Amino acid sequence: MAFCQLAYVSDVSGANGCYHPDDLSHLVACARRNNVRDGITGILLTGNRGFIQVIEGPRMAVLSLFDRLESDPRHENLVVLHKGDAQLRAFPETPLSVRAASPDTIHQLETALPPLGTGLCAKLTTEAASLV
Repeated sequence: MAFCQLAYVSDVSGANGCYHPDDLSHLVACARRNNVRDGITGILLTGNRGFIQVIEGPRMAVLSLFDRLESDPRHENLVVLHKGDAQLRAFPETPLSVRAASPDTIHQLETALPPLGTGLCAKLTTEAASLV
């Protein structure tokens, strides 16, 4: 069975461009519940000003989630880094793994999802890393 994978970067919306840790905890708890329900797995890299996220699962579930993310007022400047099909999940272990964005976690992301480490996508991923 093929899965859809989608990676994006976004800025935190709001006057100061930061989020409160309690807000992130609530967001992650809700996302994990919904992701279990929808068969979605992935990873969220967080920084002071933004997010890099990979979501993967059944195509319609991933696209539906992305539509909700695009209209979520907590995100600004959302940019798709990669969208495509895969035979295996890159992040099968959890409905949503959360880690701090760093050079190491960006490298792990590029290793797990090779399109992020090549061509224009690599340039966008590098720029995204500087945003978070």
